Amino acid sequence: MPWVYHRKLIWFGGSILALAALIGGFWLGRIQRPSNDFITVRRGDVVQEVNVTGQVEPASRLELAFEKGGRLGRLPIKVGDRVAAGALLAQLESASLLAELAEAEARLKAEEAKLDELRRGTRREEISVQEAKVRDAQQSLFDALQDAFTKADDAVRTKVDQFFSNPRTANPQLNFTIADVALETSVESERLAMESLLTSWPAELGGLTVASDLEPHADAAKTNLGRLRSFLDKAALALNLDFAGGSLPQATLETNQSTVTTARANINTAMGNVSAAEADYLIGKEELKLKLAGASPEAIRAQQALSQEAKAKVDVVRAEFAKSVIRAPVGGLVTKIEFDVGEVVAANAPVVSLISDVAFEIKANVPEVDVGNILVGNPVRMSVDAFPGETFGGRVRAVDPAETVIEGVVNFEIRVAFEKPDPRLKSGLTANLAIETQKKSGVLILPQSAILERDQGALVRKLESNETREVEIVIGIRGRDGIVEILSGLAEGDKVLNVAARAEQE
Repeated sequence: MPWVYHRKLIWFGGSILALAALIGGFWLGRIQRPSNDFITVRRGDVVQEVNVTGQVEPASRLELAFEKGGRLGRLPIKVGDRVAAGALLAQLESASLLAELAEAEARLKAEEAKLDELRRGTRREEISVQEAKVRDAQQSLFDALQDAFTKADDAVRTKVDQFFSNPRTANPQLNFTIADVALETSVESERLAMESLLTSWPAELGGLTVASDLEPHADAAKTNLGRLRSFLDKAALALNLDFAGGSLPQATLETNQSTVTTARANINTAMGNVSAAEADYLIGKEELKLKLAGASPEAIRAQQALSQEAKAKVDVVRAEFAKSVIRAPVGGLVTKIEFDVGEVVAANAPVVSLISDVAFEIKANVPEVDVGNILVGNPVRMSVDAFPGETFGGRVRAVDPAETVIEGVVNFEIRVAFEKPDPRLKSGLTANLAIETQKKSGVLILPQSAILERDQGALVRKLESNETREVEIVIGIRGRDGIVEILSGLAEGDKVLNVAARAEQE
């Protein structure tokens, strides 16, 4: 009996141990899953792409330059822009040429007006009307002179003085330093001269009335504005030089550059207003003289010669101005810009590269479900079947607004320009395109394999306190390689079950 009792105790103890091992194994299995069962939510990049196949077709690349050198004043384009034939691509600083052109055109108008008046003859009613025009023109010139000083005062004392110390004293100083000491000294010296100019100018205007002889004051105003424009040009150059030196904070430097640009524009406007008002006044006076006096055949012939001379001058200035402008000779895509606004450009140096319709590009058809994500300028990775293992870069040049139906399926034609020309390319080659439609950096990401998608939405199985529970999430864009953006529902560092891997194990 004792032996039997002892054997029962052994059997009972063994059963208890087996049961404990079974329960322990169950919980250990739940707690210590293989590490590859879980994926950690992290931050990374998501690149959304549309993949299509297309064919290489002809296009072309043009390198455009100025006929003469100068400082780049306007660049209303950026890489990737689509431009039409005749569109302005770049322009040198040409304020003096524009003023010269305005003056030449004003003279031409005056000479042609004289000729017309000589040929037509005059009536009393016309004389009365012309006298009223002269008075109006004189009033406009008077207002333009007053406004010129106002704009000049604002340009210097309100705008430029923001980056000067003691600007209205005998020792104005730039509040930043540049490597060109001569330029710095010149700018500070001219600021002192500008103070003298702005002090004496209102005294000259103070005694003026609309009935005064305004022509000498108009010339003086143009001279003053010319000096101010030269000063502002040097101030702008000093700021551009500081861009590399970095003596000013970037935000302050950019604000100062914008302020000077506005000041220069205001001075150019004032110069144009004075020139135009003076021209109208001079034209009005000359037309009145012609109406009051008769004209002989000899006078008419002489006036014809003066008109032809004035027209020739306008043509010369326009031709010179055309050399300071680059326009697109054909429609195309801007692929490269060699200079920034403010840099000095040499004559015949390439400034803008343009792909037109005579180089090579790729035409492809995109299904309607994807075309809404594609924009002009999207970057594209391309592989050409003829060159296995090679990848080409490009950008979307155009998206056809009208549909193309292929075998009953609606598609939209796109054209993709190569970033670099390649002499091996030939028309008709097949190309595979991966169009980058959207890219987000530093966002929460998970692989698609960790996400369950159901009718009511997306969810994951999140690990919490050694247990997994279902958590609803909101997903964003889907990238290549199965990466998905997580908009909400999870935080960086959370662990979620790799449901796809788990399913394979089971």
